[in-house]
Amino acid sequence: MTIKYDGMTEVFDLVESPGVPGFITSARATLIDDEGRRVGHHMAHLHHAVWVNPQKQDLACPEWPDRFFGSGKERTPMRLPDGYGYEVGESDWGFTAHIDGMHSGHPGTFEAFIRLDLGFAPADSGLTDIAPVWFSVTGECDADAEFDVPGGSRYTESDVWRATETGRFIAAAGHLHDGGLALELRNTTTNESIFTSRALYERRPREFWYLTRMTSFARTPGVAVDEGDDLRLTAAYDGGRRRQGVMGIMLGAFVANEVPTGLAYAFSAPDLG
Repeated sequence: MTIKYDGMTEVFDLVESPGVPGFITSARATLIDDEGRRVGHHMAHLHHAVWVNPQKQDLACPEWPDRFFGSGKERTPMRLPDGYGYEVGESDWGFTAHIDGMHSGHPGTFEAFIRLDLGFAPADSGLTDIAPVWFSVTGECDADAEFDVPGGSRYTESDVWRATETGRFIAAAGHLHDGGLALELRNTTTNESIFTSRALYERRPREFWYLTRMTSFARTPGVAVDEGDDLRLTAAYDGGRRRQGVMGIMLGAFVANEVPTGLAYAFSAPDLG
């Protein structure tokens, strides 16, 4: 990708997959330069990057291809529990990214790449296939997925998705921007919290809001939901100042029609709404 030092760069393209059938068991994205070195946050801000699989239908937004992994500034990895994977074929993948150069007033461009490191198992490994579920506080089919924080007080934004199948969530992780506090996925039908992904920050001089990681979970048997349950995702942001173009997204790994009676773990968390 050709990144502008001062400005936004957007990419929409097809990228090579591993080219063989199998299962993705983990994924992590890194922004690197043309010599393989990490591009620092002072050079470029990875607003978001998303990979889609045209061979599968998106569970949360059926008219779209399957969004199976995404990453942002915090670079949170995806790891599935042992025995599970996301099944892929031989076709290429769709890819989109939004990157902001961090050198205001500096003309010119530099070359960068997004490296995707995958844990991968062969097709005959006997893993159980998972379905990614893409939750967004602006709606699961919102391609932009951005909203503004007006400032002044603690701010929340939320949206509800109705589960289309019975099953269980065995992994999940969230995506926020600087100023984000937490993302909670709550089953409002049963009034139970499925998972809260909390924002972790690194203290830096003159820069308190420096997001470095979102908490995640990956364990079995997971958290059970029924078809027809209403699942509400709520993003909480600090309202100390206005913020534009932020996000509130959670990606969950769902195993359909395998609900182990009486075995679901409970993830207790306060209601952010």
